[in-house]
Amino acid sequence: MHSRPALERRGHPVWWCLGPALGLLVGLSPGLPALPAQPAMAAGVEAQGPNPSATNDGMAAAPSVGFAAFDDKLFLEARKSGDPVGLYFEADWCHPCKEMHARTLRAPAVLEAAAGIRFFRVDMTKPSHYLGILQKSFRVVGAPTFILFGPDGKERAHRFGFIPPDEFARMLREGSKPPTSS
Repeated sequence: MHSRPALERRGHPVWWCLGPALGLLVGLSPGLPALPAQPAMAAGVEAQGPNPSATNDGMAAAPSVGFAAFDDKLFLEARKSGDPVGLYFEADWCHPCKEMHARTLRAPAVLEAAAGIRFFRVDMTKPSHYLGILQKSFRVVGAPTFILFGPDGKERAHRFGFIPPDEFARMLREGSKPPTSS
């Protein structure tokens, strides 16, 4: 008979799934710094990395959906602008987030469907009081989470976890259509 928990017996320590959750609980205490301000980017396509024209192996970087760092004021202005708005919650420690960047956000169908949508990124890498408020406000349980607001400013889609390119492109196309009058 084994005395270790079942997950640990299979080579997965129990703590691997609790780490991010515990980090968020600890990060909800007041007094921790808010998300760092980052320069805003225009919606559309960007190349990844410090040198947008090259990757680590010297080859040109593939285009990807571009995100502006989340800013309350800019986000509210975008939602009132009549343009569709995407809000993406991700973290550096999140494997599905990395897969989204590698596969989904670079797919030609996604890049085409993303035209005209303003995208904002919320970095969940370092927990903070402010991040906790954002997560609660937008009903975010983990990373990655993508929320799409239509041209009317209303939420049209809310997805948690990896989204394959074809589903993501379909969600962007359907969610960015003007509302139908009834």
